[in-house]
Amino acid sequence: MPDGPKRILVSMQSTAPPGSVWHTVVALAANSQADVECIYMEDVRLLQAALSPAARFLSPQGQQQSFANQGAMRRAIRVSAQRAREASASALARASIRWSFRSLSGAVLTDAFAGAGTGDLAIVPLRADRSNLRQVEGLIDELSDQIGRAHV
Repeated sequence: MPDGPKRILVSMQSTAPPGSVWHTVVALAANSQADVECIYMEDVRLLQAALSPAARFLSPQGQQQSFANQGAMRRAIRVSAQRAREASASALARASIRWSFRSLSGAVLTDAFAGAGTGDLAIVPLRADRSNLRQVEGLIDELSDQIGRAHV
């Protein structure tokens, strides 16, 4: 059995990772015979924001503006998750990689990796605009703390 991770966990928020990330994931999974688990984070803070009377919903094209509500926000999140799932399928199925996809409601990246274990590799793509940098740093801090507590 090849060395490497047993499972590769890929976090997705609002969109699927870019092609360069998939290239790396496919190479790692193929070399280690690891399964890939794609985890789409449904940001509960968006649903909470939709409750505000001042909240507005813009279409992806920025053309329509309407009052936001949780129903519309849930539908938008489901559409986004479906697109991320399709991108995952396209990237991983072509390479004959065993993979799964799940959506998870949460507010922080640590929620996505709560089920990670020894031998798992977590991949969190940094957005081009670095808007998720604080979440990535928080995840690194949390995982470092967990490792430290495990070795005490």
